[in-house]
Amino acid sequence: MDTRWTWAGAGAILIALAAWLLSSDALEASDVERRLSDAHFEQTPFGMTMPDAWQAELQSAIDRAPEVSLLDPAAPSIAAEVLRSVSWIQPESVKAELVMPDGIQLEYYPRQARFLLVQAGGPVGVLSADGCVLPDGLPADLKGQLIQVELEAGDVLPAAGRQLSSRIAQEALRVFFEVVAIEEAAKLRVVRIRPMATVPGVIRSTAPGLRLVLDDGRELDWGRSDLSSSADEPSSEEKAARLGSVMRQYPRLAGVQAVVLYHKTETLVLDNNYQQLPFDGVVLRPR
Repeated sequence: MDTRWTWAGAGAILIALAAWLLSSDALEASDVERRLSDAHFEQTPFGMTMPDAWQAELQSAIDRAPEVSLLDPAAPSIAAEVLRSVSWIQPESVKAELVMPDGIQLEYYPRQARFLLVQAGGPVGVLSADGCVLPDGLPADLKGQLIQVELEAGDVLPAAGRQLSSRIAQEALRVFFEVVAIEEAAKLRVVRIRPMATVPGVIRSTAPGLRLVLDDGRELDWGRSDLSSSADEPSSEEKAARLGSVMRQYPRLAGVQAVVLYHKTETLVLDNNYQQLPFDGVVLRPR
C-alpha cells in the first residue's frame, strides 16, 4: 500500500496509547483537589513524537486545567474536556476514567491528516479526515505525501480545529476512498484534486465535479462522488470500469492526456492537444 495511506493510518495511532495521569507519585487523600497540570505522558508508541507545536498546544491546555477532587463524579469528564479543547485531537476519541491509585487516565487519538490544501498556487494548510483544519507543525515530508486539494479563491481557512466550509474540500473528502480504490486497482497515483470547469447553469453551492491529476500530469475528469452524484452521472464502480477499459486499449494511458469519465453515456479519451482519441467503448466489468 502507498506510504501516504500508511501514514494517514499511522496518524490515527501515533499517540493513540498516550495517556496522562493526574499524579505519578503515591496518591494522597482522594478528596484533596488536584492540579490537572500535574500530568505526565505514560506512553509514546513506536518511539514517535508529535510535532513540537502540537505538543506545546497540548501542554498549554493541560497547564490551564482546573483543580479537581477525585471524589467528584465529574472529575473524569472535566479532564476529558481539557483534551477535547486541543485542536488536533479527535474529540470523540477522548476517554477518561479513574485508575486508582494513580488518578485520572485519558486516552485519545489525533485527527488524521488527509489533504494538503493549496490556494493561489501555494500550500495554505492541512485538512483532517473529519473536515477540520489542522494546526501548523507537521513535517514537510509527511505533508508531501498527502494529496493536494485546490481551494477556490473565496475559500477562507478557519482557526485550527474548526470545520472548513469549502465545497471543493468537502467533496474531496467524500471522494477520497473512491480515489484510493482506483489508485490501487489501476496502479495510478493521484497527486492533486481540483474542480472541473464550471458548467453553465450549475448552482455554485452544489457539489462540484472533480478532476484528479496524476503524478505524471495526466487528468481524470471524475465528476462527483457517489454521495453527491445524481441520476445523470455514473457510479464510481462504472467510472472505474470505464477507466480500466481505456487502459486496456491504451496501456499505462500511453498517448492519453485526459479521460472524461462522468458523462452518463460515453467515455471521452483525449490526447495531449485535448483532441478526441478513438475508444472502442467496450467496458469490461469484473464478475
